[in-house]
Amino acid sequence: METAKPIKEGNSVYRPLLDTTITKEDVRKAKQELNEKPEDYGRHLARIRDLLSKEKDLNPKTDDEFLLRFLRARKFNDERAANLVKDHYRYRAKHPRLFRNPKDMEDIFRCNIFNYLTHRDAQGRAVFVMKISNWCPETFSFKEFVGAGNVLSHWVLKNPVTQINGYVGIWDFKDYSFQHFSNSCTPRLMWMLSSLMQDCFPGRFKVAYCVNCPPLADVVWKLFKPLIREKYRKRVVVIGNDMADLHKYIHASILPEEYGGTMPASDCTEAVNILMQTDREWQKDMKYGYVHKSGRCKDEDEEQDLVPASVPEESCAA
Repeated sequence: METAKPIKEGNSVYRPLLDTTITKEDVRKAKQELNEKPEDYGRHLARIRDLLSKEKDLNPKTDDEFLLRFLRARKFNDERAANLVKDHYRYRAKHPRLFRNPKDMEDIFRCNIFNYLTHRDAQGRAVFVMKISNWCPETFSFKEFVGAGNVLSHWVLKNPVTQINGYVGIWDFKDYSFQHFSNSCTPRLMWMLSSLMQDCFPGRFKVAYCVNCPPLADVVWKLFKPLIREKYRKRVVVIGNDMADLHKYIHASILPEEYGGTMPASDCTEAVNILMQTDREWQKDMKYGYVHKSGRCKDEDEEQDLVPASVPEESCAA
């Protein structure tokens, strides 16, 4: 992953995931799609800091790098970006197990359930892989499952290239079983996941390609569909078992061999090794959030109710 080189296929270039270089195309996209103008950073950052300073009991992280990902996710609308920061911290207080330090989650990371491909797609989007067959519900709960994907994705989101271009997913339902279904498809758990994806994660979710889907996966989709907004429903594409259909969207040159690609099988080992090196950063980050009168950041039990995150549909990143 760290030694990956760009791949050229025809007129397309597939950049390494870890490359942080902002290209001319990234600048164009940021300006046209996100209303981003570097010369206005100071004004936007000052405004969002002012808005956050007025929020009772909130001790937010306010460095430029952190706040820019929220501004990009809300197309440089200061009020919407500030609301997303608050919703992020509300959600984190309600679901602390989804934001644990990487080393505390190392066992589930090593299961190779989640990974990001070594290269981005032709549009510069990070490619997220989820293999449900590698999740053993008897060993790890659904909250631990979601937490692993969440923490890994926050790590990839630190790259401004990801913030600008977003990410796509390959959701692999091979060997999806009733055990998986029964341990994840309760109303509370499905709402927890939909809230994270839509209202609290400062990234641009573009599309999910569902592959190797058994009939039971269709049941999951029918249950999950009412919980997500129409624009997100349109971004779920069911591929089936024919990887040639997947290649219409993601070039085979960057895909692992199990998806008909030319790359080695998807293996998260290197990504997890790099993630483990950020553990101290995560520990420092835990001091931020909503604060009790005692001065400590809230670390509420997940079963307690907080004010739910609420972001108007039109404000979500596209």
